[in-house]
Amino acid sequence: MKINYDKRALEVTGITGNGGDYFASNFNNAEGWLKTAWVDAAGGTKAAKAGDALFTIAFKIKDDASLGDKVLTVVKQTDIDDFTFTDTSAVEMDKTLKAGKVKVSNAVVIAVTGVTVTPGTLSLAAGGAPGTLTAAVVPANATNAKVTWTSSNT
Repeated sequence: MKINYDKRALEVTGITGNGGDYFASNFNNAEGWLKTAWVDAAGGTKAAKAGDALFTIAFKIKDDASLGDKVLTVVKQTDIDDFTFTDTSAVEMDKTLKAGKVKVSNAVVIAVTGVTVTPGTLSLAAGGAPGTLTAAVVPANATNAKVTWTSSNT
């Protein structure tokens, strides 16, 4: 199966097979297409059924992608090089294709509302044992929970 996608907005990062004994895939982010193939090597004992998830595509949304739906299409649905399903005798089967899409929306940013440093007070003696300060960002699921330490008394 060959699927085209919006190369200006999306970048394939991986394709994982979910069925069959053999799965292969290839993609070209510069041209905006991916190809997949899967086989039931047992001759139909593990045949795909309507509604089965055959593979999963992982996309990265590009930083400059426009908002909205990015359609995933099989352009040549009647071309067996682009879209084919065969039975155990290698006879082309009736098939229906439902186009997919990736929705690009604004990222949800979770702002930092505070930082808690423990212990609240740390006394150190020159030449003595080192001490440790720990910072906890609130909320814990903040988009950017990076903490940078600086000191004015070095």
